[in-house]
Amino acid sequence: MNIILNDHLESLTSILGGYIDYALIPKLNISSCQSYPAESMYGKSYGHFYESSLINLRIRTLGADRIWLELRPGPDEPIEPWAAFSASILKSPNYGNVTKDLSWFKKLNQGTSFEKSIIEQENEFLDSHVDGFGMSRLNCWYKESKITKIELHEFNPYVACIFSHSDGIEWAIYAEYDFNFWISFSKDIVSQIRQTSESVIEVF
Repeated sequence: MNIILNDHLESLTSILGGYIDYALIPKLNISSCQSYPAESMYGKSYGHFYESSLINLRIRTLGADRIWLELRPGPDEPIEPWAAFSASILKSPNYGNVTKDLSWFKKLNQGTSFEKSIIEQENEFLDSHVDGFGMSRLNCWYKESKITKIELHEFNPYVACIFSHSDGIEWAIYAEYDFNFWISFSKDIVSQIRQTSESVIEVF
């Protein structure tokens, strides 16, 4: 089983030392008092988590550049090349099934000569406005809390990813092969993932 493809692992490696400004998530569901999906932990409550099919992280690199990192689980059935978890660097966020409306930018450009592209204008707008063109915005990270380590844990046929930050914050994504995952900021979840996973890839 492939946990992650090499080029996707390189995308994860490229954000080490950077900061997360915020996340944009299409069709976000918020649940509470759910159980970690492993047989040994049924019945245990870990509070709130966020659920969706993909997450867009707005990353500030050490060079002060801003990039998007898309994280999503793999499919139910192997599609070559295939892996349980994917991470891709994008120019603008992935909206999933949410239809974004860029008519404001197109109207702004009528009769004028802007040097900035639609993508550049869109990204600047997203960085300064809560409106994510229909996507939910998460601001769960502290400014300048750099990413120090990323762990990918195998739970065949599932996978979990843990992010560690310089200020001690750790959070996790648990990805299932039905194009769905949940995000948790619980330290209990992070601890249980490390204790029960079958194998791990660590990125420093």
